[in-house]
Amino acid sequence: MAGTGASGRRVPSLFGEQQSFDIENPPTPFADVHRATGSLRTRRTNSRPAGTFSRESGEQHSPSLTEALSPVAVAATAPPIHHPHPDVAPEPTPRSRIRPATDQELNPHRILEQIRRLTRLDDRGFAELIGDPAQTLAAVLIAAVAIVAAAIGGWLWLAIDAQGLSTGAIVLREFFLGSLVLFVLWVAWMSLTRLILIRIFTHDLDAGSLLRVMGFASLPLMTQLFMIITPLAYGIGILSLLAWFGASSVGLRTILPVARVSEILIANAIGFALLILTMSAIADATAMAPGIFAHGADLSKLV
Repeated sequence: MAGTGASGRRVPSLFGEQQSFDIENPPTPFADVHRATGSLRTRRTNSRPAGTFSRESGEQHSPSLTEALSPVAVAATAPPIHHPHPDVAPEPTPRSRIRPATDQELNPHRILEQIRRLTRLDDRGFAELIGDPAQTLAAVLIAAVAIVAAAIGGWLWLAIDAQGLSTGAIVLREFFLGSLVLFVLWVAWMSLTRLILIRIFTHDLDAGSLLRVMGFASLPLMTQLFMIITPLAYGIGILSLLAWFGASSVGLRTILPVARVSEILIANAIGFALLILTMSAIADATAMAPGIFAHGADLSKLV
């Protein structure tokens, strides 16, 4: 069928005469497609558009029928495009599942500022650490450096004061293995303190906030470097442990302002006692004794 057109027909009349009427055919919705198809076939037989080639002779051939039609037809046959709703968060990629949502920050200037505040007994330094997950790695590094500094202090004390000991045995047992054991016991101290505060005293204590606060609270342990002063070595070691416990208690108080002081002291003292007693027993049995614990180590294993 073509577009709108009219055809003449003769219809017999009631009066015996034949009358002629023009009957108009309505337009069909496929008229445009018919014309486009017809013109496409005509173009295929007469000429080939540029840009395509036939397989046999290398001549160019025409595009597909859908492309020859209007852009509306091309858009109708295209696959749908799904746009996410602005209020719906996109699905995380495999890389985002592995990588933490918050990047860790190791800013030396900021770390030094935190240390400066804590040395001035400014508890606002702990308050900033509670709501800053980016400082978690920095807190772990501070704790590791403090433990290593204590081990160096014990190493220097043994090298100067004790005679006839093997340097290799001191480096292995007192420094490397002793630092590793003390770090593991520090983690156990935090875990036990958190468990008591949650299960016994029914407080909600975030593990990340506790790790950041306890990491920076390990700074007093660095003073065991001064154990190289032989007459004051033991006293310096004891004072550093007391300061370590006091700084951690202040940090816990900052995290849990609703908790009573007695609850914080009880939970923290039990965790700290676990570290002290276990480390003392290990030092006496194996000579893995960093820092002040070298005074109670079995030195015969370091010969």
